Amino acid sequence: MNCLPTGRTSRPATAFTLIELLVVIAIIAILAAMLFPIFAQARAKARAINSLSNSRNFGLAISMYISDHDEALPLNSHTRPLGWKFGDPDPSWVDAVQPYVKSQLMARLPDDNSNNWAEMIDVAALAPGKTPRLTSYRTNAYLNNNKNGTGWVLAEIDAPASCVYVSESRENTASDHTHPMCWEGFAASTCVSIGSETEVEKRRYQGGANYTFVDGHAKWHKFEQTYNPRTGLDWWIPNKKAAAQYSRSYWQL
Repeated sequence: MNCLPTGRTSRPATAFTLIELLVVIAIIAILAAMLFPIFAQARAKARAINSLSNSRNFGLAISMYISDHDEALPLNSHTRPLGWKFGDPDPSWVDAVQPYVKSQLMARLPDDNSNNWAEMIDVAALAPGKTPRLTSYRTNAYLNNNKNGTGWVLAEIDAPASCVYVSESRENTASDHTHPMCWEGFAASTCVSIGSETEVEKRRYQGGANYTFVDGHAKWHKFEQTYNPRTGLDWWIPNKKAAAQYSRSYWQL
């Protein structure tokens, strides 16, 4: 019969030494460091796909609205005072397309974490410096309704498939439209108060964002693929006359 030496104890065969345990922990840490960025990228890609689906649904809704309104584009809040809300008789474009999307939640991006959201706006009750926000999206102000309340029709746009109609909005802004005519430093007082292309969320998803075009299709692009004054690229101008017309007279209408 085999006997253990006196004063010695046996170590169970399944036990780990401290060194072995530290090695296992180190391996797990290395694997986690390798996998977490992959998981984060996968989540970001999933959010981008969800957002693109949202933009496509908006494009479909806008196309249906245009079809039902004699080829006229939806109006926006450009001529309305601050404080429009869902259900107003004179709505923003977001409200105008609601019958086609059936959900107010579609107006908000899943990744939009602005603190200024509200379903109904009471301007007098807003905290100082706080701006109301009812949508994560902005229409192209080149396609704004005029001061007399009329809007653009599809036939006036040279290339609907390459004219941006809806872009994603930065979280610190509240308007339902953006102002491309101000991006090249136009000196009108209105442009000075509005700002620049910083109204547009340029890099929400993997260095770019989703854009919906006048023809209804939506696609991810880098902002520089839609607008680059150094090369003359501008997917925001609806026709050849628009830039001159708006820069000279639009703000005086």
